[in-house]
Amino acid sequence: MYNDVSDEDLLQRYYQTGDNQWLGPLLDRYGLLLFGFCAKQLNDKTLARDTVQQVQLIVIQHIDRTRVENFHAWLFTIARNECNIVLRNRRVVRREVKENDVPEAAPEFRETFEEGRDRLFDEAMAALPEAQRACIRLFYLSGERKKYDEVAAATGYSIKEVKTHIQNGKRNLKKTIDKMRNQY
Repeated sequence: MYNDVSDEDLLQRYYQTGDNQWLGPLLDRYGLLLFGFCAKQLNDKTLARDTVQQVQLIVIQHIDRTRVENFHAWLFTIARNECNIVLRNRRVVRREVKENDVPEAAPEFRETFEEGRDRLFDEAMAALPEAQRACIRLFYLSGERKKYDEVAAATGYSIKEVKTHIQNGKRNLKKTIDKMRNQY
């Protein structure tokens, strides 16, 4: 129906009227591509469907808060972030299962292993610059995981700075842990 209308025109009409009838065709236009992208990232069609719905909900909830110039790029940035969240949560669940799989017949081994792992991690965290350490703690290690905007509010950094501190902090943490493991 709106095939001959560009993304920019549909966005302009939406911003002028606030009517979701202009948003629907945009989401429909990218629905199949979005599903394919999420399915490839997640390697799970069911999770991909759920993620596409989540992305569409985020678009509807947040499009009023920002002036989107390139809908396609904005949409796929949201999709990539949502896929990363799903993957991260899936890794955490798998890690918890693996850690709880240590045989009960060797409790002294389990305690020694956990103490060594914790000490190595603590030393590597202490070696990070304060900004990276604070952002990683809030994003990954706080009792209730925080989102980028919550970390930004807690630390006073911009969202872009928070993302940079987390990315650089993870890389530095890995380098430090690898270096420390090679020393032992």
